[in-house]
Order: sequence, then structure tokens, then C-alpha cells
Amino acid sequence: MKRKLLFVALCVVSALGFRANAKTDVTGTYLVNANLSSLDGWTVNSITAHNTNGATNVVEFWNKSDEFSLSQTITIPAGYYRLAVNAFYRESWTGNGTNNDMAWIFAGETTMNVAALGSMDDLSGYEGSNDLYRAATAFSQGKYSNEFDFHVTEQTTLEIGFKGTCPNGGWCILGPVALYEYTVDDYKVSYNSVKDLASAALENPAYANVTGEERTSLSNAISATIDNTIDAYIAAEKDLKAKMNTFINAKSAYDAFVAEKEWADKVGATVTAPSSAAEAAAATQNAKVKGFNAIAGKYTTDGSALFIPSWDKDNFDALSNEHWSGKTSEYFDKWNGGSTTCKIYKTVTLPEGHYAFYAAARGQAGASTATLKVQIGEETIARACTMKGNRGYGINTDGEADFTDEGTYACDDLGFGWEWQYIVFDLDAETEVTLSIEGSVKNSWVSAGDTKLLTYENIAVSKARYDTALDIAQKNLSDETYSNVQGDIRAALEGAATAEVTKTFAGYDAAAELLENANEKFVAAKPSCDSFYEVKTKAEILVGVPYSTEKADAETWNLNLSNALATQTSAVETAKTVEAIDNATVALKDAMKTYVFAADPQEGSQFDLTFLMTNPDLTNLPSWQKCDGWSTEQEDGNYQVMNNDKATSTDGTKTKFYEYWSFNAKGNGKFNLYNQVTLPKGTYTMSCYAFAKQQDGEEGKEPVKGVFFYANDTQGSD
Repeated sequence: MKRKLLFVALCVVSALGFRANAKTDVTGTYLVNANLSSLDGWTVNSITAHNTNGATNVVEFWNKSDEFSLSQTITIPAGYYRLAVNAFYRESWTGNGTNNDMAWIFAGETTMNVAALGSMDDLSGYEGSNDLYRAATAFSQGKYSNEFDFHVTEQTTLEIGFKGTCPNGGWCILGPVALYEYTVDDYKVSYNSVKDLASAALENPAYANVTGEERTSLSNAISATIDNTIDAYIAAEKDLKAKMNTFINAKSAYDAFVAEKEWADKVGATVTAPSSAAEAAAATQNAKVKGFNAIAGKYTTDGSALFIPSWDKDNFDALSNEHWSGKTSEYFDKWNGGSTTCKIYKTVTLPEGHYAFYAAARGQAGASTATLKVQIGEETIARACTMKGNRGYGINTDGEADFTDEGTYACDDLGFGWEWQYIVFDLDAETEVTLSIEGSVKNSWVSAGDTKLLTYENIAVSKARYDTALDIAQKNLSDETYSNVQGDIRAALEGAATAEVTKTFAGYDAAAELLENANEKFVAAKPSCDSFYEVKTKAEILVGVPYSTEKADAETWNLNLSNALATQTSAVETAKTVEAIDNATVALKDAMKTYVFAADPQEGSQFDLTFLMTNPDLTNLPSWQKCDGWSTEQEDGNYQVMNNDKATSTDGTKTKFYEYWSFNAKGNGKFNLYNQVTLPKGTYTMSCYAFAKQQDGEEGKEPVKGVFFYANDTQGSD
């Protein structure tokens, strides 16, 4: 008659060394030859060998494609029992341990897969003349234990034993079988043992980083009140083991977050702790992003060129133009068919300051490493880079650190596997420091690059900035091409260049900023100053040309022009902005224009009215058709009108020319370029530097016909 059977499997926390001991061993009461000294009493199917002369008696099954078994049928009263068997299963000749569900121990219809033999090397540490005897030695030491608990609700007859298949090199070894009966006190002892282990895990400093719901859940399970029944203790023990395993397994996720948070804290980034291990990965990425954002906002000066103009390298190949953003940036690469190490490094003396050393790296996952290191005296600070292969987030197409799925990455939005890593460190005095990226490869590859040494509040960097600004300012002040930049703008730059500097980070930084601003205004003022003094020269000539007094108010307008010269020159010399200079130029031009319309040159003299034209020197000509101040009716794309900056006039003063050029003559052969000017009544002379060329092979012939200058309907000579 079949009886009801209740099976409760207990998860053995082998990593913590726990195994509950049964109070009553009933093996001999219900089983025959449980130690396998003889197979009498056992029902055997397809056995390979039975050995009784090893450290422990064993039964072997090998290369059995059909089902094998070893079992006994017993009658036991109602109660709580544990079946325990030393046994293992090897999947195949390689013994990789990935499939151990083809052999099991059982009690009635309840089964449990036996332990897997990961590799034949696992047996090498045990004594014995061959692997069979080494397995027996392992069994005698309690290794490869398989056990489960089951509940019989009333006296019943059931079959217990071992079954399975092991084809194609499969191997199964079965050792002595034991059967234990438990009382409520036994389960209470077992539960309390697990409870002690859970409490120890909770208090273990190694798990201090596990601060979320896993800790709360385990703590609540430890303090829970348990009914004094076997079922209650079984359920509580099972629940406690599950929560303890969850707590232990959460450690790596929380540790990764805390490690990243420590670096984020160093750069002043505020991050929020995860409430569970499931949230820890996202929280770790968030800490990483906030750390880089804090660096970008705080370590704003790149001291790489100042402190590390080049890297030393061992076994690394230096390359360029890496493909995370299309920009050119030096990186180092190592491909290797064997196993080797490589590094780039530099020992430098750094001044007092705050530093962030960081780089991008990538490599084949599981086969390569890349680690940033900063060595200061005897202390070495190291941070490993994540090896993702040639795919994965980390650097976006702008070359910026990005760790979100929403980033825009190179290589089909996958980022090529590059990821940033950084180390921050502070120096309170000038110190020798060694910076390095150390890698290793085994039949794989590793790359590192885009290294930077960023800093803030660094006196050497601010002094270098000041020295650079001072050098530029002094060169500009002594450059004759800037001679027209005078007055307050020049005085401001001269003052910044000769000002006393406080020799601190802040002092050099402030002085550099003052110089840079003054120099920027000085350089920006040059085109406007040059334009003004060019107009001023023409105005001075205009004032000196004898004029006809027959025209009303000519003397007054001449005086007005003289006054405008003095007034606008003074305005330029005291100007603090480019706008003020440009306004002075416009005002002087207006005075000149008013004058030439009010007065006439005396007979035998002439006014230079070129200033009335817009862009008479043909400056800033574009490479196609129209330009500033000039117009053309030439629209056909085959007939270019261009800026030719290679030609120079015979006296060397004119370097910009307007060019009409054509492969094929236009239908009517006409083109034009003109400047519209409003002129006072008078007689004019117009001149221009120009030349024309015949067809290829026709040089040196007669002048080109049909190309001429004109003023309205008046045509000049060819």
C-alpha cells in the first residue's frame, strides 16, 4: 500500500561549513549493508565495479547508456528522516561539471541530483592508487556529501537508493549510505546552528557594505519567533538559509558601489546608496558618472602638456586617431598571441596641487587587464579598468565620459568598448610621482589612450598660463604691425604686462586672466585701428589740398574737418572698445564726405575720393561671384569671378585681385564688376591695377580688346 510522503530539501551552506548532525542514526535499523561492504540486500542494475579494499567501500558506474541503479526497499514508521550519501557524477571524459542532473539519490518518488565532479584534477589531492581509490579517500573525509530530509506521515514502505545514466565517458561513484531520524529538538539545534551562522554573517565586517533590504530581511528572519514544531523549524531554517545566501551574494554588488562611491566622495560628488543589490549596479554607474561630472566641473585645467609631454613605454605600441569620436588622440595598443605584460609610464616632479589622472581603456574581456596607477613614495594607488571587448558603453561620440544606455556612441551606438577610469590625488608639496597604465594580455589585446592629467589650484599651471600670456603680450606690444593700436587699449596691455604678480596660484591666475583679456582687446582692436589711421591719413591729405573759396561755407567745412580729425583721433587714443574706434572712423568719414561735397579742389589740385567707395581694396573677396561693396551681373556658373591672392602688383602694394575666368566665351562676351558711389559734381580720374590674358599660346600679342573700365556710360581705354 502506498503511503503519503512529504519531502523538504534543505540548502546546505557549504561555504560557511554548516551541516546539522542527526541525533538518531537509524541506518542499521532499516538498511542492510549500508556501508557497501557487501551488496547483499541491495537491488543492483548495470553495476561496473564494487570495491571493498579502499579507504571507503564504493560502487562504480561507468559508460552506462542504459539506466543503472542501486536500491533497497524499506519499511519505516512516521517521522522526519535524512538520507545522506557520499557520491559524485562526472558528465563526460572532460568532467566539466556542467550537467549533473543525470544521476540522483532518491527516497520514494523524491530525488536529489548528486554532486558534480568539476574536473578529474579535483581528485588529485587524495591518496589512492587510482582515481577510484582517490574518490574513496575523498568520501572517507566527508567530501561530495549529498543529503536531503523527508517526512513520512505514517508508517510506509518505500524504495531508497541511487539511479542514473552516464553515457560517453560518464562516471558515477557511490559511497556508504546513511539514514538519520530527527526529533523536534534536533531540528531546533539545526535551526539554531544556521541562525548562529546568519548572525555571524550579519556582524562580519566583510559584509558591512550590504546595507539595504538584504540586511533588513536577514535581521528580521534572525529575530523571528518560531513555533516549537518540526515543520516550523524546517520552514524557518529554509527561509533563513535563503535570506542568508541572498545577503552573502549581495556583497559583490554593494562592494562595487562603495568602491565607486569612495572615489566620487573624493571629488565632492554626492551619490545615493542603493536600497537593494538589484539597484546597486545602476547606483554604481551613477556614482561613476557623477564622479566624472565633478572632475569636469572642478579639475578644469589640463596640465598634460606641461607635466607629461611624452610617455615612456614598455611593450606597448604607440598609435593615433582612435575611433571613439573621430578625433585624433594618442593611444597605446598591444596584440599578443601568447602571454605578456605592457605599460606606459612617466616619473615627474609635480608641484603642490590637486590632480586627476585619467584615461580611456579597453580590452578583451577575461583575457586582458588595464590598470591606472599613481605611485607617491611608498604608496601606490591603483584602479582597474573594465574590460568589455570591442563593444560597450563608456565614451560617446563627443569623446566625453558617458555611462548611460541613452548615450550616442561610436560604432553603431556601441562605443567600441572604451571606458574611462580615473584616480584623484592631492599634493601638499612638490613631490616625485610615477603615473602609469599597466596592462596584461593572454592570447588577446588591450588598448589605452587619451590620457590626461587635470588639476586645479596648481601654482605651476597658473604660472605657465601667466608666462604664456605675458610672452604673447610682449610680442604684440613690440610688433610694428600693431603700432596703430594706441591709447587706453595699449596702455591697458602695457599695464597688465608690467603689473606686479603675487606668486601664488590665485595671484598668477588673476594676472594671467588680466593679461589674456587685455591682449584679446588689443588684438581685436588692430583691424579697426588700422582702418581708422588709414582714413585719418586720407583726411590729413584732404585738409592740405587747396580748395576753391568760391563755394559757400568751404572754409567752415574745412575747419570742421580739421576739428573732426583732432576730435576723432583723440577718441581713438582714449577708446576702450572696438565699437568706439569704429564709431570714430565713421564720424571722420562723414566729416570728410561733408567736406568734399561742400568744397572743390582748386584748379591744378585734386581730392582723393576713393574713401567714398565701399571696399576699394577688394579685401575679403570670396571665392565665388559677389563680394563686400561690389556687385556683378555675372551669374553663369561657368564664368567665375574670384579672389586671386597669388598675384601682386608691380609696386608690391596690391595683393588682392578680382578675376574673371572662362573656359568658353559667353555668348555676348560681356561681364562686369562694379561699385556704386555717390559723387559730388566735378571732373574725375579713375585708375586701377589690372591685366588680361589671351587664350593659351597667345601671350605677348596685342592687348586684350573689349576689357575696360567704365563710370556709368563713360568707357575707359582697353
